[in-house]
Amino acid sequence: MILGHDLSFWVAVGGATLFKLLTSHNQSWKKGLLTVGSAVLAAWLATDAVLHWMNWSPDTYKAPTAAMIALVGENVMRWIVTINRERLIKLWKDIKS
Repeated sequence: MILGHDLSFWVAVGGATLFKLLTSHNQSWKKGLLTVGSAVLAAWLATDAVLHWMNWSPDTYKAPTAAMIALVGENVMRWIVTINRERLIKLWKDIKS
């Protein structure tokens, strides 16, 4: 166990992070480091919460869920940080319609 997760979790997160790095265009070492950090952090923080929320079995879905969160975590974090009032209102209107 490493930071509360087994080896399959970390292999999935590492594989997804490596894929994300290798398929990114014009990646500087700073952006690469930020990508790795945000992918690992997002997977480490959110995987158990998503499994609980979706009522999925951790034995079956923990590694794949961690990999998916590692792939999209940076974009979700960036979206949350950059949201403003106008985007929030537009999102609310889109959801209601």
